[in-house]
Parts: sequence; structure tokens; C-alpha cells
Amino acid sequence: MVDIVEGHSGLASLTNNGPQQEDIKHVLTMAHEQLSELLKQRATIMKRITTLRRTLTGLREIFGDEVLGAQLRLLIGIPTGTRKSGLTDACRSVLISSSHALAPGEVVMRIRSTDTDLLDNQKNAVASVTTILRRLQLYGEVTVTTNPAGRRTWMWKH
Repeated sequence: MVDIVEGHSGLASLTNNGPQQEDIKHVLTMAHEQLSELLKQRATIMKRITTLRRTLTGLREIFGDEVLGAQLRLLIGIPTGTRKSGLTDACRSVLISSSHALAPGEVVMRIRSTDTDLLDNQKNAVASVTTILRRLQLYGEVTVTTNPAGRRTWMWKH
């Protein structure tokens, strides 16, 4: 029998009251190995998706929207109708097209240079962009670094 006991650190731990302890360790080990492998696969897939999106975006820039069908434009994050692209998509586009890491203020300036209305409803555009960049980092789409001034910068994963 295995009991869960709260230790002195406040964290729960297992106490060995029978042969099930080894079974639990085995399950935890297997789960850890599978999760690690899946996370590696996800990183590889995200890199490939990024490469394909950049390729398709480049083809679109060279040959125009007509070269991509509506469904393909939707898959790579290009709006297909009159609906305005959101701030998250704008941040993605700015980072994808940049050759170096950008600070949130730089992302805001680049967004404003291409879409003057997108940030109008934002009380603090830099804070909103920073939140989105952090979320993109959690999604595994961007990496965070620091610039020489010690400020955080973000770059699209290649």
C-alpha cells in the first residue's frame, strides 16, 4: 500500500507501504521519458512549421497573394477576408521578418509602421506586446535573449 504523506517542506511524498512503490516509480519514469520525447518532437515540428511559413510568406511576397489559396493563407496566418489581423499575428509577422532579436518597443514601432490603427485601442502598447511575446515564448515560437543594455529581446525560432 502506498500512502501520500505531507512532508516537512509542505510537499506531498509517497511512503512505501508495499510492492506498489516500484510500480509507481516505473509509471513515473515511463511518463517522464514519453513527455521528454514528445516535447523534443514538438520543438522539431515547430521549427519545420516556421521554415514552411517563412518559405510561403517569401513566395507570397515575390508572386503575390494569388499564388497561395485561401486555405493556405489561413494556415500560415494571413487573413483571407476583411477581418483585421490581430495583434498576436502582427507580432508574429514582425518577428518572422526580422533578422535579429527585437525589444517590445521595436515590435510596437514596426507594427505601427505597417498598421497605424492596430494599436489604437491599447492603453499601453508596449505592455500588450510584451504580454504577447511572453505567450509566444510559452508556445515555443520565440526565444528570449537580452540585449547589451540588459533588456529582454525576442526572436522568432528558426
